[in-house]
Amino acid sequence: CLNSIYATSFVFSLDSITKLLDVLSRLNPPEPVPTLISEYRAHFGNLRYIRDSVAHIEHRGRGLDRHGRVLSSPVIILGCFNQTRFEYTGSDGVCYGIDISESTLVRASRILQGVFDAYPWE
Repeated sequence: CLNSIYATSFVFSLDSITKLLDVLSRLNPPEPVPTLISEYRAHFGNLRYIRDSVAHIEHRGRGLDRHGRVLSSPVIILGCFNQTRFEYTGSDGVCYGIDISESTLVRASRILQGVFDAYPWE
C-alpha cells in the first residue's frame, strides 16, 4: 500500500504545479511560458480528475460523481496500478491514469525549469 501513498503524493504534487501554472498564465508571462504551460496541460491535463477522485474517495467509492449522481461507469477504479500507471475513475465515469515513473517526473521537471528560466532573476 506504500506505492499508493507515494503515487497519491506524486499526483497532488503535479496538480499543485498545474495550479501554479494556471496563476502564472493570467499574469502576462514572458515567452516561452505560455507554450510550456500548454505543453504541461497536454501531458498532465487529466490530473484534476485523479486528484478529485483521491480527495473525494467517499463519493467515488460509492459510484457517485461530485454532485451525488450515480456514475455511468460499469467499473469503479480506486487507486489501482496497471503496471506503473496509477488509475482512478473520474467524476465523469471515465478511467484516468498517470504513469508513476521517472520519465513523468523528468518531463514535469523539464517544463517547470523552462518556466523558471524564462523569468529574469537578479
